[in-house]
Amino acid sequence: MTDFERRPPKPKHSAMRNNGVEDCYANLAAAIIEQACADYINTPSGVFERTKRDCERFFRSDWFHLLSGGAVDGEKALTALREQRRQRIARERERKRKERERRKEREGVADEER
Repeated sequence: MTDFERRPPKPKHSAMRNNGVEDCYANLAAAIIEQACADYINTPSGVFERTKRDCERFFRSDWFHLLSGGAVDGEKALTALREQRRQRIARERERKRKERERRKEREGVADEER
């Protein structure tokens, strides 16, 4: 029997099983998916193409299907992520536009005071 085939015995009490190792793996799987979502949404535009390609490959993979327990369709997740990214970029552009307007107003007031 190889090390890979050996597994520790499962606890007899279901409470020990559900609150222990299985929860750790579920939390890890959720964290991996959350990080991929954050990467897709928040990567700066200048370096986005590679991240986009990697994330799209991940969300279409068997690995994603396994991590999500089959509960999430990768294509639907990508559609939602694209929309969230589009909204984030629009908010960022609007914030920068308002910042430029405030700067121009401050410069205009400073010129009038001179």
